[in-house]
Amino acid sequence: MPKGTPKGEKRVESEEFLASLPEIVTGAQMAVILGVNRRTMLDLAARGILARTHRGQYRLMDSLHRYHRHLRDQATGRASTQTGKSLTDERAELTAIQKKREQLALDRDLRTVLTFEEVKDGWARIAGKTKSTVLGLTSRIRFELPHLTAHDGEKISTVCREALEEIADEIGGGKAVPGASKQDLNPDVV
Repeated sequence: MPKGTPKGEKRVESEEFLASLPEIVTGAQMAVILGVNRRTMLDLAARGILARTHRGQYRLMDSLHRYHRHLRDQATGRASTQTGKSLTDERAELTAIQKKREQLALDRDLRTVLTFEEVKDGWARIAGKTKSTVLGLTSRIRFELPHLTAHDGEKISTVCREALEEIADEIGGGKAVPGASKQDLNPDVV
């Protein structure tokens, strides 16, 4: 008796066995053959893994071959996921993203890069100090040159304010830049 045949059973040649199988089976039969529930079987059919003939009927051998290929691809990470990419590709992308995050965290720790908030806060302090210094020039100039009249002081103040407005217009470029609007230059508004 050939090896692998249970005691008392006759060995059936593969061609005879394949000929004995039905060519078309129902969805319920296919679910039993695959060992899955009906919902899983319908999902496999919707994804094109099972070979559907008519409503609720499937080509048995073609479906088994496709299902076997699907399982093999899944096991090796080549099966496509919901995004249409293989699991291997998705893992590679995830690994690359994690590597970039770790590098960015390291760069932050080493202070070779700055966060947006750090840059924004730094430039806001520079802009604020520059604005207050330019707007304070009138008082400084009038202190250094006491012979200037109040009218001269107003002219100096107007020139300083216009210079800051020009800078605000150039920096803004049509977009709002915090601290660079003309309203920010009005000393009466707190």
